[in-house]
Amino acid sequence: MASGTAEQKKEVISNGAIPGLIRLMESEILEIGTQAACALGNIAADEGVDFRDMVLQGGAVGPLIKMMEKGFVENNMEAIKQGNRTLSYLCQEMPLPPYEEVKDSVQVFAQVVMSQEDEGVLEDVGVLEDALCALVYLSGESEEKVKEIAQEKVQRVLDTGVVPFVVKLLE
Repeated sequence: MASGTAEQKKEVISNGAIPGLIRLMESEILEIGTQAACALGNIAADEGVDFRDMVLQGGAVGPLIKMMEKGFVENNMEAIKQGNRTLSYLCQEMPLPPYEEVKDSVQVFAQVVMSQEDEGVLEDVGVLEDALCALVYLSGESEEKVKEIAQEKVQRVLDTGVVPFVVKLLE
C-alpha cells in the first residue's frame, strides 16, 4: 500500500493513512502491527524528511518502541526487524528530527545491538546496521549546535551500556 511512487504515497497520506497505521501498530496481534510498521517505514523513507516528519508528528515512535519490546518478549524477530527498520528511518536524514521526538528510541536500539551477542537472536547484519546507524544519528550533533544538548545525546547512548557490544563487533 505504501511502497509505490512518491505521488502514490502522497495520496495514501492525504487520505489519512498515517494515524490509522499508527493505531494498527498497537494491535494485540503482533503481525498486524508489524505490517503497519512496514507501511510507515515505506512512507518515512521517501521524499527527504517531509514524509518522515509526518510520521513523527503522527506519534509513531512510542507505538514502534512498544511493538519492538513486545517482539522481544514474544521472540518475534520480524516485529523487531521491521520496527527497528522503521524507527531507524525516523531518526535519520538531515536536518535531523527534533531530539525530543526520538530520544526514547535509544534504549531499544541498544537492546537490538546487545541482542546480537545472544546465539540465534537477530543475526541479520542489516538489522544491526540500522540500529548502529540510528545510534550514530541519535548521539551526534544536530543543527542546533548546543553543547549541552549534544552531551545529553551522547550520555543517553553511553548509559545504555551498548558501547562494549559495539567495540566487540568491531574486533
